[in-house]
Amino acid sequence: MEAIKSKNFWKSLGCLLLGSAVYALGYQLFMAPADVIIGGATGIAAVAHILFGFPVGLGVVLVNLPLLLWSVAKKGVRSVMYALPGILLTSVFLDAFSFLPMIHTDPFFSAAVGGALSGLGIGIMLARGFTTGGSELAATLLHERFSYITVGNFVLILDSAIISGAALVMGQIDVLFYSFVVSLAFALVLDLVVGGAERGKLAFIVTEEREAIVAAIKDTMGRRVTVIGSSDGREVLLCAVRRRELYRVKEIVRQKDPGAFLVITNAEEILGKGFMRMTPASSQREK
Repeated sequence: MEAIKSKNFWKSLGCLLLGSAVYALGYQLFMAPADVIIGGATGIAAVAHILFGFPVGLGVVLVNLPLLLWSVAKKGVRSVMYALPGILLTSVFLDAFSFLPMIHTDPFFSAAVGGALSGLGIGIMLARGFTTGGSELAATLLHERFSYITVGNFVLILDSAIISGAALVMGQIDVLFYSFVVSLAFALVLDLVVGGAERGKLAFIVTEEREAIVAAIKDTMGRRVTVIGSSDGREVLLCAVRRRELYRVKEIVRQKDPGAFLVITNAEEILGKGFMRMTPASSQREK
């Protein structure tokens, strides 16, 4: 009950609702009327809708369901805490906004504006730690099995396969071009909202509650924390995370030690377990 009453809870809920609504509006107002296909679970659901009239929102849930179960089986229930709300709400809004009329019939305009709005919506959600599953969730799970392929490359492979398959099924090769426009607009706006693309983040934490913070980050995120120094009875901790995980680190620090000092900085490249695989080429790059 205390968590529900907190300002942070309502801010997170507000971002979740706003982000999922903006994402759904970008799709239903622009991309859907122009038959512009995107990657991820929404892309698969969109093809099912075009071919069979199946509701897009419900299709998104069904596509994500096996991925959620897979994640729970491998990592436990905590692994889907930030994906499940995003999946459910975007699905609800996708179907709730299906009655809205088209804004523009030009495919290029629809792809650009729709992609930008969708990127804005996902960016708002990511800023509070939420995701929408789909390609990103599948890529994360596959990366654990095939660590020599990065998460970003898996997303690219999966989305390309979905879009290419949709173009073949629909018999519209120009779908590939407009899907590229969507992806570009989506990525540009997403980076403006959240920043960093595939770059990681480094969190420096100066705290008196080392054990509590280290345990929470390890248990809820599966990340390791390194003690790099101490000063005036406090210890300095270092933790490397992905962009989408940054909000969760902030929350852990806020809950475990409100008096802690936290510094966040960009990391151009992070190599090792949970990130890009350390290869001979990457290890020699600085020499």
